[in-house]
Amino acid sequence: MTNLHKKFGGSSVVENTSHGLQRNLQFMKEVSLKSGVHLIAGTGYYLASVQPPNLLLQSQETMYNLMLTELTMQCVEHHDIKCGFIGEVGRSWPLHEFEKGVIQATGELQMELGCPVSFHSGRDPEPPFEIIRLFPEAGGDVSKVVMSHLEITRYQD
Repeated sequence: MTNLHKKFGGSSVVENTSHGLQRNLQFMKEVSLKSGVHLIAGTGYYLASVQPPNLLLQSQETMYNLMLTELTMQCVEHHDIKCGFIGEVGRSWPLHEFEKGVIQATGELQMELGCPVSFHSGRDPEPPFEIIRLFPEAGGDVSKVVMSHLEITRYQD
């Protein structure tokens, strides 16, 4: 895919695998080097249901600091890679307290760095509204947000 992407003028791919989704930065690096296409890694946290139990107890400040480190210095599991955006930030419905903390930490950090953010809205029609309420309350700029999967939410039977 990346060779076709480059052949038709593409130079970068944004890769939405965040914590909880078994992000494989070494593989991303190898694909990027072999193809000549830049792979932009995301930081952040996916759904609470896919996180290890100890991670669900992290404070909002700890989540903020991990994302800040991965955006400005290095990824925790691969020290020669930095992330280029926050995402994909996942949420379930009803919103889990861990996910609420992630959205708030994301808003605070996005306000500081001005980086783009990708949210996973899922299948229920309510979460996009709750995300867009919580995120700017924490300081986030909604003009720099991608809300993924709205087609699933919108056209649900």
